[in-house]
Amino acid sequence: EIPDNLIDDDNNGYIDDFIGYDFVTVPASEVSPGEDPGPPDNDPMDVYGHGTHSSGIVAAVKNNAVGIAGVSPGSKIMALRAGYKTPSGSALLQSSAIESAIVYAIDNGVSIISMSFGSYSADRPYRDEIQTAYSENIVLVASAGNDNTSEPRYPAAYSEVIAVAAIDRNDQRPLWSNYGSWVDVAAPGVSIISTYADDSTPYVIWDGTSFACPHVSG
Repeated sequence: EIPDNLIDDDNNGYIDDFIGYDFVTVPASEVSPGEDPGPPDNDPMDVYGHGTHSSGIVAAVKNNAVGIAGVSPGSKIMALRAGYKTPSGSALLQSSAIESAIVYAIDNGVSIISMSFGSYSADRPYRDEIQTAYSENIVLVASAGNDNTSEPRYPAAYSEVIAVAAIDRNDQRPLWSNYGSWVDVAAPGVSIISTYADDSTPYVIWDGTSFACPHVSG
């Protein structure tokens, strides 16, 4: 894909998608000021910062005397936006956007899908897309959740997905990390410094299985 020429050069059905794609479509009243409610476009800018923090854990460049080094420095990141910042400052994800993002990832040749999100829904969200990705030999990794419960959380609890809980620097589970027989592995998730989508604050320290997940993906 050639950037910004308004042509679908690679004939994948998306114009100028040279870094990924934004699948969010919600009413403007549901997003915070400065956030993008849609329609879908080729700019997956992360206003909330969650995806940027996760991506830095995976792929931040090493040996440049700036910030951090990722687990897999310089890896290629396909940025796919399925969530948004609400007027209250919290983050939400749109199920239909998640499904579209996974399909896009499959169709455009990813090796790994890192999913720092989840739901306890009995409706088994994104099930078909997860199975399709698995059948294409894509490695699937997801966060176990931060609610101190053993209740299965999806997509992490699907058999095709590596479910990641959190540990601290002493290899202990923080009290908020989910757990259970459906969890496959634990990774650092406490006081994790990584990249942030704000030039005035380029790095932040956050906790969560959301940030244990990209350690495993990386």
